Amino acid sequence: MKIKSFSLVVAASAAVAGCQQTGAVVTGNGSTLARTGAITVLHGATQKLGFYASINPDCSSLGLPVGRVVTPPAHGEIRIVHEEGFAYFPPNNPRSRCNTQRVPGIRVIYQAAPDYRGPDAYAVEIFHVNGVLFRNAINVDVQ
Repeated sequence: MKIKSFSLVVAASAAVAGCQQTGAVVTGNGSTLARTGAITVLHGATQKLGFYASINPDCSSLGLPVGRVVTPPAHGEIRIVHEEGFAYFPPNNPRSRCNTQRVPGIRVIYQAAPDYRGPDAYAVEIFHVNGVLFRNAINVDVQ
């Protein structure tokens, strides 16, 4: 199974919003960030795709982001779950020390249909407590 990985935190307005995202290209205007990406998933497999958290420099939570499915996949299922995970902040961010510990957040999970092989796609939006909105549109190659 081939997976393209990408981790990002956008400066300034997204400084408190840590995320780990699979296969993404980012564009944005500061408060809204649009991401497009592509992943490959084995048919019938479950793939964790992104983790989102809003935290303080002391690693305490600012509150959980809210996620919603904008466009569900035609040949699979998207779940957005609350869990603890690892956010990513670049070394120059004061929250980078939080990269080594689990913090509360939400995770996006894709479940491929067991009998399907071919293209799929989905879109989700993640609303952070600091007002930053991530719009993610992902193309999925189900093998």
